[in-house]
Amino acid sequence: MKFTHMLNGTLVLALIAGMAYGQENMIASTSDMEMQVVDKNCWAEIFEDTDFDVDDPHVRVMGPFQSATLEDVAGQNWNNEIESLIVGPNAMVYAYKDPDFSGTEVVFVANQRNSDLADLDMSDNIESLKIKCGKE
Repeated sequence: MKFTHMLNGTLVLALIAGMAYGQENMIASTSDMEMQVVDKNCWAEIFEDTDFDVDDPHVRVMGPFQSATLEDVAGQNWNNEIESLIVGPNAMVYAYKDPDFSGTEVVFVANQRNSDLADLDMSDNIESLKIKCGKE
């Protein structure tokens, strides 16, 4: 009986030690994890043609986002290819005529729809882009 009680005590002690070790590791793992919040209202939809033509290439880019060159956005080269765009309700888009966020800058605000960027002398003239989320 004494031996069984001692054995049970050892098992309980080992179980408690294991739980504490596991809990300690779990806390360390949780603190090492990076929490990422996704804002589903922060995006820009870019179109290769005017008037938001969905029959031609177009893509919704989630923010925050920045690309010093638009050579590979969603697997396509968008350098000097954007003719219209729609901005999501919690996004601001900064479009630049030249790579590396240089040259003429045009800012599009939340919920803005521009069906023809030629009106701004930016049709097929955007080579770098930033999408910022929230209020600026």
